[in-house]
Amino acid sequence: MLSVVYFDLGGVLFRDFYSGAEGPMVTLLGLPRERILQAYEKTDVPEYCSGSMDEQTRWKLFTDELGLPEERIEECIEVYYQSFRPISETKTFVQWLRNYYTHLRLGVLSDQPIRAAQTVREEHQDLFSLFEPKLTLISCEVGLTKRDEHLRFFKEAIRRTGKPAGEILFVDNSLKNIEFVKILGIQGFFFDIEHEPVASLIGELKKEIRRLQRSLAAGGVVK
Repeated sequence: MLSVVYFDLGGVLFRDFYSGAEGPMVTLLGLPRERILQAYEKTDVPEYCSGSMDEQTRWKLFTDELGLPEERIEECIEVYYQSFRPISETKTFVQWLRNYYTHLRLGVLSDQPIRAAQTVREEHQDLFSLFEPKLTLISCEVGLTKRDEHLRFFKEAIRRTGKPAGEILFVDNSLKNIEFVKILGIQGFFFDIEHEPVASLIGELKKEIRRLQRSLAAGGVVK
């Protein structure tokens, strides 16, 4: 039986730079969207999400990449956090999942820097209340990231459940992360928010959860 569902934050529960929230930064800087996205991705170093790099250092990498003066760092930081916004359809789905599949344990598995984690926890307590605290793993709070080549973040997520990896489903908007968890035997669902409407993705996710429930309950091998 499926026992645990982990959700990513950015791109699944919240809009972020990788899922359509780059607009305010494009407006602020007056630069082409693709250039800003390339600079953001190039300077999105794992040290930032693990909590070992501060805001100023991380965003100086970004402004340097774009050839901007240091004076613009603070406004870039502010606009970045203002762009975080919850995806209401996904929140509604998590609420439904909690009510309909009462045996399922729900958790968060996400790479986020310190301020982002603090902001979403403080401003969206109602959302975080849907998840089991023990299964709420945010990179800066545990000192691990999804980009760790030894997959220690995912291994810790398995350990905390006390369940076999095959009874865990992870929902993420990164195909690379889905491929990583499958190495460990975790079931993965690619939340391709960049190319599909959220409503369609949620419909597909419901079908996948039902499929896993049937297959695992019958003692089958999930493929």
